[in-house]
Amino acid sequence: MATLALDPIAHIIAHATEALDGRERAMHWLERQSDSFGGRSPLQVLSQGNPDEMQRVDDILTALDYGMHI
Repeated sequence: MATLALDPIAHIIAHATEALDGRERAMHWLERQSDSFGGRSPLQVLSQGNPDEMQRVDDILTALDYGMHI
């Protein structure tokens, strides 16, 4: 499991942009509610600042990097 950068939100937006092949797709994914986050969007998870949940968002992006469908 990778550790998040000093600015975890910027790190996750950059990771999402890379994993999802562009900023537009990344922002769509970050804003969409998901069962993976209890009906919240990844941005809602990030805004709450819980380090464990923020890491979960990053871990899901890593899984997407490897072609897993979450």
